[in-house]
Amino acid sequence: MTQRCGAGEGCGQMAEVKVRAVRPGDGAGCARAWLDAARYYVELDPENFQLPAEAGLAGWFEQDHADGSQTVLRLVATVDEQVAGFVAAVLEPPLPGAQWQLTRAAASPRVYVNALMVAERYRRAGVGTALMAAVEQWGRSGGAVLAASAAAPSCALEIRCQTNTPPSARNPRQKRNSRFPTRRFR
Repeated sequence: MTQRCGAGEGCGQMAEVKVRAVRPGDGAGCARAWLDAARYYVELDPENFQLPAEAGLAGWFEQDHADGSQTVLRLVATVDEQVAGFVAAVLEPPLPGAQWQLTRAAASPRVYVNALMVAERYRRAGVGTALMAAVEQWGRSGGAVLAASAAAPSCALEIRCQTNTPPSARNPRQKRNSRFPTRRFR
């Protein structure tokens, strides 16, 4: 999957964002994005976030990427052959006892996004959007009807989904669950 970007300072003049499966050697780029995100989150909420140790982090990602599970999606986005961000997601089966659940989605597979990280210099350049579009495509192909992610309850961290409706025009009575944001596939 390829997307053009031009908004981020690290993205350059209409650089191309390419999304692909992780492969050996991507660990260092993933570690850079992870550390950039950690610095951002620690600044927002130092009580719940920490700066991970840099030593061995790239190797940790390499080892994690070597897991060839078919239910785990691991993608990187690159700009000019450099890792600009990554996403890790799982395809979860329908919930047991779905017939007793209130939501229809409980009876369908769901995508759960465990991590979406974009290196600071590539933020606001379409990298996260390109990664999430690939996750949604993967989820749909596996029968998923929605994607969810976890966010820290103490700070309003969540994946911001693309929408044509500005926040001010949304239903004010509709409560948003910032702990588990979801996006229904269209």
